[in-house]
Amino acid sequence: MAPTATTTVAALAAALRDRILNGELGPGTRLIERTIVEEYDVARVTARSALAQLAAEGLVVTESHRGARVASLTEPELHDLFALRTALEVEAARIALAERPQELDAELSKAVDALARVCRAKRVVWRRIVDAHEAVPRPRARASQRSTSRSPASCGCSSSRCGRCGRPRR
Repeated sequence: MAPTATTTVAALAAALRDRILNGELGPGTRLIERTIVEEYDVARVTARSALAQLAAEGLVVTESHRGARVASLTEPELHDLFALRTALEVEAARIALAERPQELDAELSKAVDALARVCRAKRVVWRRIVDAHEAVPRPRARASQRSTSRSPASCGCSSSRCGRCGRPRR
C-alpha cells in the first residue's frame, strides 16, 4: 500500500521532531523548505504541512517571508518547564510508591548500593591520581633563578645543599 499524504506528513514531522528533540537541530536553526524537500524526497506541500504541525506543537517558529526555525526557549519558559517537570515527576513517584511500595523499595536499595559502589570506586581512582601526582618530582627553581656559583656564599646558605635551587654543593 502506498503511503498517503497524511502518513507522509506525519512521518516527516516525526523525523524532524526527533532531530529537534535529540539536539541535532538546535534552537534557532533555520529549517529551509527546499532543503527538507531534497533531503527527505517529499513534496513542498508535505514539507510545509510538517513544519506547520511542528509549529502547532511549539517546536518550530514560522515567520512570514522568513521561513521556519527551531524554537528557542526563554529563561522564564525554562523555569516553567522545569517546575512543571518537577511537579509531574513528584506526582508520578507518589503514585508509583502507592501502587508498588515493595518493588520500588527494592529498586531504590539497588540504586543506592550501585551509587555507593561508584562513589567508592571514584575515591580509589582519585586517590591513585593524587598519589601519582605526589610521586612526580616537583620542579626546582627556574634556571634564571639558580645561582651561577655553587659556593655557599653566593646565596647565603651554609648547608650542603643550596637553599635556592636545592642542588648539592660541590
